[in-house]
Amino acid sequence: MSSWILPTVAFILGLIILSGGAEALIRGAIRIARLWKISPIVIGLTIVAFGTSAPEMGVALSAALSGQPDITMGNILGSNIANTGLILGLGALLTPLPVRLRMLRIEIPLLIVVSMALWAFATMGHLGRLAGMILLITFTTYCVTLYRHSREKPYTLQVEFEKSLSDKGSFWFDLVLVIAGLAGLVIGSKSLVWGAENIAVYLGIPELIVGLILTAIGTSLPELATTVAAARRGQTDLILGNVIGSNLANLCAVLGVTACITPIDINPDLLYRDFPVMVAFSLVLLPVMRIGMKVTRWEGAALLLSYSVYVIFLAVF
Repeated sequence: MSSWILPTVAFILGLIILSGGAEALIRGAIRIARLWKISPIVIGLTIVAFGTSAPEMGVALSAALSGQPDITMGNILGSNIANTGLILGLGALLTPLPVRLRMLRIEIPLLIVVSMALWAFATMGHLGRLAGMILLITFTTYCVTLYRHSREKPYTLQVEFEKSLSDKGSFWFDLVLVIAGLAGLVIGSKSLVWGAENIAVYLGIPELIVGLILTAIGTSLPELATTVAAARRGQTDLILGNVIGSNLANLCAVLGVTACITPIDINPDLLYRDFPVMVAFSLVLLPVMRIGMKVTRWEGAALLLSYSVYVIFLAVF
């Protein structure tokens, strides 16, 4: 009895901490964006996205250093698939998501290229330090370019953006909110993932499936919590920016850092099953976002259904 009680408590406690952390992070990030006259989509693509990818970083490094490459790769691929199918699908279901032309021209093509390049690297049987360096350089270049673009073309904040936080606050208080929110996301995710993994071990679920489903969904819960909080505040830019930015951060920053520290062996099953699914989810974003320049509720439902089919396939086969 006791072998599953503690993990279950950790799982539930992690969910509670995640919810509070996401609320604090969104509130602080929006206020800082307003103070600095930075677009919410830039905040979503960088600060929020990288912050909500912190759980993936912790899990990836810990698993790789512990000799569990299936957890590392399963977590990253599964998280990206969950971000697109589950998180973006749910976000669109809650509220239609307008799409900026810049995202179609830069972020989505970059995500597709990085996903396919990573797949090509993985066919060699492992991700080495050279691949890790290439991924890190790509992400650093993207972040620098994004920041310069936002400084050269100041963003005029939307009316609803101003209305979402009428109280002024202060920069330092907002910064504390962001830091506290990120800490809550990391701590909550760690507690939740520990609980999920131990429940999976108790039930005898294979390690790779733990990474692709339980750990992936667990570490994607910050994105889920952030999406719900942003949708409630009407910050649709943050939803798209967070999902796409998190996927880029997972592939480039998380795997880049991990591979630079220790090479990661690739399970052959990933090459023929999960890499194609991840790339397919990235590719489908182009037509979904281009048609009508928004992600509709119907398209969100289709993404959710596709993700459900993928999870059921993993669970059954």
